[in-house]
Amino acid sequence: EEFGFSCSLKMVDKFQYQAPYKDVGSENEMCAILVGEYNGEIKANPKEIADWKWVDIDKLQDDFRKNPGRYTPWSKIGLKRYLKIKEEALRNRKELDLFLKETAKTVDPIIQELLELYIDKKFHKLINYQIFTGKTVVDGEILDILFEQRGREEEPYIVKNRYHKITNQKYYEMIGKKTAALAQSCCEVGGICAGATKTIRGLKELWI
Repeated sequence: EEFGFSCSLKMVDKFQYQAPYKDVGSENEMCAILVGEYNGEIKANPKEIADWKWVDIDKLQDDFRKNPGRYTPWSKIGLKRYLKIKEEALRNRKELDLFLKETAKTVDPIIQELLELYIDKKFHKLINYQIFTGKTVVDGEILDILFEQRGREEEPYIVKNRYHKITNQKYYEMIGKKTAALAQSCCEVGGICAGATKTIRGLKELWI
């Protein structure tokens, strides 16, 4: 409000703090950490804001360390807690990726054993493509859900780990693991059924 922002804000955390205030007493308040995205014009309230500037998170952390006296106690606590939330979210996503990879290591041998027992050998490659595509699409769906900016408030894992900023690279990764993966699988299965040679597959790898 002090900057004239008109965007929706999401509360990611809150905390209570008490700190000395000049020589007249102390502040004892409940503070909320609000996150939002705003691309409009800044209209700082001169009664509330003495000065402002754009700064990235790394430079802000560096200035906190070099000039701690410039910052209020609540801003120091707030930044520390926000960075901890981001770090935990990143760690959880890495743990999820690792879990999926480890699960695949466990499941793949079982799938191969079932293929040997119940599926004619000439169909093994086709079934493997379908299984691989299924796993890829599941990965893509997980990303798609974590990209949702709101909703699913009753699902703590999603609320805690959802992406608040989605890069083009991440978005293309998600698409590549959903619709694009299905289209690729259809093309490859069609090629196998049509008896495509390894040369055709080599051209496909070159094109990608």
